[in-house]
Amino acid sequence: MLCSVPVHAMSSVSQSLDLNDGQTVDLNDVYAFQSVDDEGLNTPGIPIRTRQSSGLIASIRTLTSSSLAGWEDKIYALGGDRLDHCVFVKYLTSSWAKSSQYVWGEANTATWSFTGGATFGEKVRVTLGLSKSRTTTYSASVYIPAISSKNSKLAFGSDYFMQNYTVNRSIINDAGIVTSIISSYDSGYTYTPTENTYLYIVYQ
Repeated sequence: MLCSVPVHAMSSVSQSLDLNDGQTVDLNDVYAFQSVDDEGLNTPGIPIRTRQSSGLIASIRTLTSSSLAGWEDKIYALGGDRLDHCVFVKYLTSSWAKSSQYVWGEANTATWSFTGGATFGEKVRVTLGLSKSRTTTYSASVYIPAISSKNSKLAFGSDYFMQNYTVNRSIINDAGIVTSIISSYDSGYTYTPTENTYLYIVYQ
């Protein structure tokens, strides 16, 4: 689920909507805030470390014995990485109600997800300096007016960065020589929260 332009914040946010049938978002009811990285990274959540010109993000060497035998996994970036705006994270109210106003002041957290192997996803995230989770706190309660004639819920959303990747595995013998390469041994993406977050109302 995506929300749309937060008119109380950034005019550049994507205007695409992806709501369930019959659900809408009033663009006047979207409010933007900023989160902080929960691991203390001073970053807006987009890559802070550049990958090599070859697209290589990182390498992981694994030995199978005391010799040089084993394998090396090289993780490469794939095209199509993107920034998604105002991605639905969760509802903050449990049931649909005809409310004239919502009040919110509790902290909200957005967390990352991934596909593919967990080791590779974590390596991509850490190497590029992407956020595992980010928390938004509010200095005061936020008051958001709602259309009282419609059923509604208060929702929390965040911008997310998607990084696609693929892994090539090189098999290495006792002499340290590559004997074969398994292309596309694994592939997937990381989906990590960035600094911009939102409170908004979804109407039924």
